[in-house]
Amino acid sequence: MGYARYRSYGRYRRRARKRDPGYEYALQHIEEARELSRRLGGTDEDVKRYFFALSGEERDSILKEYGRIYGAKAEAYARETFLRWQYGSVKMSGLVAGRLFSLLPKHMPLQNKYRLVERLWETYCPHSKLCLWIGPDADEAVLMKELRSHWEQTIQAYKVPDSLENRFRWLAQGDSLIYQQLLSHFVDQEKQLLLDGFQQRVPIFLRQLREAGDSVSALRQEIRVRKSVIVASFDPGVAGISRDPPLRSGRAVPPQTGKQGSGCLVCLLVVGFLLLLCALVSF
Repeated sequence: MGYARYRSYGRYRRRARKRDPGYEYALQHIEEARELSRRLGGTDEDVKRYFFALSGEERDSILKEYGRIYGAKAEAYARETFLRWQYGSVKMSGLVAGRLFSLLPKHMPLQNKYRLVERLWETYCPHSKLCLWIGPDADEAVLMKELRSHWEQTIQAYKVPDSLENRFRWLAQGDSLIYQQLLSHFVDQEKQLLLDGFQQRVPIFLRQLREAGDSVSALRQEIRVRKSVIVASFDPGVAGISRDPPLRSGRAVPPQTGKQGSGCLVCLLVVGFLLLLCALVSF
């Protein structure tokens, strides 16, 4: 009987909580925060940090526009509450943050937009891996052309994920040119980082390979830029540049064959000696 009353009381509390305006407001606040994060393409913390770091003049122009759109009372509340938002004593609601942040991109220099995409780009940038086998006669210009070709193929196959696209879309605010600039900036920057790394290392390894000649079996270099990896094996047994592994990488090791032959010769001598010994005993 007591258990039944307890269950009934529990159901009553859940129903009462669902009807509680404060509880419903909290659920709405959570949903607004989720929607804001979705629109911004990730958490809103980096955008908040940018907003709070604005100069007084920059912030003033945004709040004036905010007042023109949402009314004088909304502007006055934002001005009065700004410092408490900044220091965390009052939490900015998802609705207010969404309204304020929607005004940021038009007041934001392009370099600042790049910075607000960088963290997401590091998470969602394309994966790629390329393995190359390079011989002493390899041409550096041909090698760099091969690397550029690989990257162009990688980018053509790359689909911008939803989170990154939402951040681009929010920053572009419908401007397709800015959207393309944001994407191109990071694609070109990443490609150049990769190519710069190889342009510095490839000549050194080719020179070592040519100077060492037959005294070196192989050299291997791995370069990583975020999620892109290029592995170059500098091998004196390879002609030119190849994406396919050589059938015989490096030098053969003939001493193993020689040792096996010596072992067989010893066995034959032992057997012959035993046969001779048996023949003498029989005699």
